[in-house]
Amino acid sequence: MKESFEEIWVYRSIWKTTLTILGAVVFTFGGIIMLIKGKSIVLAWLTILFFGGSALVTLYLLLKQLITRRPYMIIGDQSVRVLDGKGYEVQFADVEDFFTDNDSNIGIRYKPHVEDSKMEEASTIGRILRKLNKKTSGSQESLAASGLTIKPKVLCAILNERLPLQ
Repeated sequence: MKESFEEIWVYRSIWKTTLTILGAVVFTFGGIIMLIKGKSIVLAWLTILFFGGSALVTLYLLLKQLITRRPYMIIGDQSVRVLDGKGYEVQFADVEDFFTDNDSNIGIRYKPHVEDSKMEEASTIGRILRKLNKKTSGSQESLAASGLTIKPKVLCAILNERLPLQ
C-alpha cells in the first residue's frame, strides 16, 4: 500500500524577498546619483533600468503572493507543482532522484526514458539548453529553490522522500 503524504505549500520568503527589493533600490539610487552627477550616463541608465525594473517585478511578485496567498510550489503525493509564471508539474513517477549541490537550485534527475522523451519533444534551442544544463549541472531541469520558506536541502530531502520505491 502506498504511503500517503500531507500536501505541503511552499512560499517565497517575505524577508528574503524584501531584502532583495531593498538591495535593488539601493543600486537604483546609486544609478540616479551617477546620473545627477553626470558620470557614466549610459551606465547610470542601465543601472536604473536593470535594478529599478528588478525591484518593481520582485515587489509585484511579493504583493501578489501576499494578496492571493498563492504558494510558489505545492508538493503532493504524486507530483510537485510550481505555480510561478506559466507553471509546470513534475511527476514523481518520472524521477530517479532530486539533488542539490548549492543553495539555489534542486536538480531533477529523470528516469532515462523520460529524459530521452523530454529531449525529443524540445525545440532546437530547447535541446541546446537541455544539453548545456545537463553538462553544467547534471540535470536537464531544475527547480528554483532560493528565497523560499523551506531551505533547499530540506526541500530536496522532502522531494526525495515522496519518490516511489524503485
